[in-house]
Amino acid sequence: MKFKFGEMINRKEALAVLILLVGIMINGYFVSAVNGNSTLADAEKCLSGAKDNMQELIDNGFNTERVSDVIKNAESVLNAQKALEELDKKSDYTLVLSYCREVGSIRSLAYESRDMLYSLEKTYEEFKSKTGKMGGINVSDIDSLVNEARQEVSDERYEKAIEKIPDFERQIIDREAEITTMNLFYSSVTRGLKEFVADNYLMILGVLVLALVFYVMYRARIKQSIILRKIKKLETEKEVLRDLIKKTQKDYFQYGKIPEGIYNIRTKRFAELIRDIDRQIPLLNEQLVKLNVQLKETIKKEEKLGRVEEFIHREKKVQRAKRNSKKLRKKR
Repeated sequence: MKFKFGEMINRKEALAVLILLVGIMINGYFVSAVNGNSTLADAEKCLSGAKDNMQELIDNGFNTERVSDVIKNAESVLNAQKALEELDKKSDYTLVLSYCREVGSIRSLAYESRDMLYSLEKTYEEFKSKTGKMGGINVSDIDSLVNEARQEVSDERYEKAIEKIPDFERQIIDREAEITTMNLFYSSVTRGLKEFVADNYLMILGVLVLALVFYVMYRARIKQSIILRKIKKLETEKEVLRDLIKKTQKDYFQYGKIPEGIYNIRTKRFAELIRDIDRQIPLLNEQLVKLNVQLKETIKKEEKLGRVEEFIHREKKVQRAKRNSKKLRKKR
């Protein structure tokens, strides 16, 4: 069965396809025309401007290794296209123009990143000025941020510098606020403490004196109590280790739960711990004996002091009684 073309698609569809084809042809024509307009003169003029941009960057203290590489690529393309022209072949300098535009873009990024770096360094200097007056504050993390930004600009990674610097500035501002808050808190606490000491120095002095007297009087007893607790703790540990050895022996000999290797390791380790405890306890007992001697001497001194105080107390009573007796005789 035969079908004609007009029967397969209607007129509207045919017209749409025709318009699309014509549009594609016209677009291709204009593209080729634009490319054809990229002449040798345009490319050389563009490349000369790119070199001027590079020299300007050099004069303003920028590194230009990145720009130099782009210009070298542009020169290579330019020379290749010129060679094609000399051979009467079709040339295209569009890529040269693209490289020139890239140089211009890098130039703009360089100045933008430097301006942002200046702003960051100004914020950084203000931050250092404020924190320097506070003293004793570690700001090495902020130093590293600024150094990182400087390195990005120096290495011609301008896009990264532009991306990072605003975040660095925010971090510096946040850190400054944090340090200021901490400084205000410490200042408030310090001022309050000074005022408290000034208002209550007699009471504080009295407490310190009492604490010192208490320590001197009961130093030996405190040490004795500490040593006794240590000895008790070690003896408890020793009993636990003995129980563990017994359990290990039962698990190996009676129940067969553990292999010989584990049995040997455990019993050896437990025995070492027990020997260590046995070394510590005699040393502590020796210290305890010395403390007991000191305690006896202290008790004797306290008893003597008590007798002296009792004698003084009796003498005061006698003197008071004598004074009262004299007063009575005078009245009579």
